[in-house]
Amino acid sequence: MPKKLNMQVRRATAADIPALADVGFSAFFNSPIDAHWFPLRNKYPHDYHRWFIDDFTMRLVTPGNVIMVVEVDDTEDKSHSPDPQRAQTKKKLTAYVIMVKHSPDPQDLADWNPDTPLNRKSQQHQNQPQTNNPQN
Repeated sequence: MPKKLNMQVRRATAADIPALADVGFSAFFNSPIDAHWFPLRNKYPHDYHRWFIDDFTMRLVTPGNVIMVVEVDDTEDKSHSPDPQRAQTKKKLTAYVIMVKHSPDPQDLADWNPDTPLNRKSQQHQNQPQTNNPQN
């Protein structure tokens, strides 16, 4: 019987960055485009992987960028164990998509993607009460 696949699509978080970098590294290492842009990736694979980490980190905090991830259950097969009910289920990030909206209007980007940390910081600052406390 085929294994039932439980899949979830959600927005990426900072905690996903290492797994995102692993997926990007594996998916694009042999692509002709990355061979052009990263000609020394075979010699310096750690630097190539680091580029993915830096790129995802930048995108998570940049208004106009949204990263969605696909997770699947990675259930350990315990069918031969004395207690198959205790199979351990872990989520495994298997794919991602990056969406970018370009606009000359920063408010347009903030409205499209209000969850970037920079937008949240700006909103917190705007929501703080204004005080008239002149410096002496």
